[in-house]
Amino acid sequence: MRTVLIFGVFDGLHQGHRVFIEQASKRGEKLIAVVARDGAALALKGKKPHHGEAKRLDGVKALQEVSFAVLGDDEQGSYEVVKTYQPD
Repeated sequence: MRTVLIFGVFDGLHQGHRVFIEQASKRGEKLIAVVARDGAALALKGKKPHHGEAKRLDGVKALQEVSFAVLGDDEQGSYEVVKTYQPD
């Protein structure tokens, strides 16, 4: 079973997110979505997300194409989520 891992802030799921997720789901049988932590989103984008990480995670989990969704690493650059899920 091929595992695909995607990353994003997913702050307010819009059509671009949905197309991205749909396309990613076609690349394997299992799609894992990693939702950025609030602190990571702030560091990467220079602003806080409109929605907190728990709400963004719930929104991504609700999408049928997503096998499951998890929050990203607490420490940027540790790649623990990649080591844990070992995507193809």
